[in-house]
Amino acid sequence: MPGLKLPMLHVLLVTWNHWADTSECLTSLAVADYPAERIQWWIVDNASSDETVSAIRATYPAAHLIENTWNAGFAHAMNQALQLVLAGDGAGESLCLLLNNDTILDPAMLRTLVAALAEKPDAGIVAPTIYYASERARLWYAGGGLDPVACRA
Repeated sequence: MPGLKLPMLHVLLVTWNHWADTSECLTSLAVADYPAERIQWWIVDNASSDETVSAIRATYPAAHLIENTWNAGFAHAMNQALQLVLAGDGAGESLCLLLNNDTILDPAMLRTLVAALAEKPDAGIVAPTIYYASERARLWYAGGGLDPVACRA
């Protein structure tokens, strides 16, 4: 991707217990082929009762950690993080990646998604190819379409 100016990438993640999954996800993000200074981590914890919050604080002190006192659910928690990103970034040229905490990233995924958006600047959203965790060669998702009239994806 020579010549491509890499935008600030805000990675938003929702957790609720399951520190092992969240840890694997964050570890894969930490070694991704994307400059660390161009990534901001936004983690919303939905009132975990395990070691998730203390482990995030200890292991990833630079992450923006939002601690809910109740399990707000995925959509509400993502909206919380998105509102904070938008309030701080305004209409900047940054991107947001909404990520499930049980995701393990391929090291090239972030650059690949950013390049896809750069190739099609009118695109509003991109998604990676997704494989099953238990069967890494088995495809789970490889793209789709959107019908704006029927409001179906």
